[in-house]
Amino acid sequence: CCIGTDIEASVLTTAALVDLGIKNIWAKAITNAHGRILERVGAHHVVFPEAEMGTRVGHLVTGHMLEYVALDEDFVIAEMITPDEFIGTPLGESELRAKYKVTVVCVKPSGGHFTYAERTTVLSKSDLIVVAGHRADVDRFTDTDR
Repeated sequence: CCIGTDIEASVLTTAALVDLGIKNIWAKAITNAHGRILERVGAHHVVFPEAEMGTRVGHLVTGHMLEYVALDEDFVIAEMITPDEFIGTPLGESELRAKYKVTVVCVKPSGGHFTYAERTTVLSKSDLIVVAGHRADVDRFTDTDR
């Protein structure tokens, strides 16, 4: 149920879908209060696309991240260029997880394709990496010196 900015129409349509017995209702909310109401009338999933996109774009415009995806309220995946601190050191020796509490999920060497990151993976300056972790940890990691 995605009805622009008309909160009343959104709530009434969601309630009608519940009355019809629809088993999987996704509804778009524009405010937290709107989202709570949609949940109370029976929406199974409430999304906040404008707020989520604003957060994503905010992270991207810093210049450190190329992609940013929130998997839930506190866990994210980010694509970025390898920070200078980790160039030339195997991931298993980098202490990246101990220091930043993030995990490098995969690596894309310049001109290559993404592949799984392993303990023996050595990062280069032009490599793209995808890291996963809690929002604050990923944010802190992406703020490392370039």
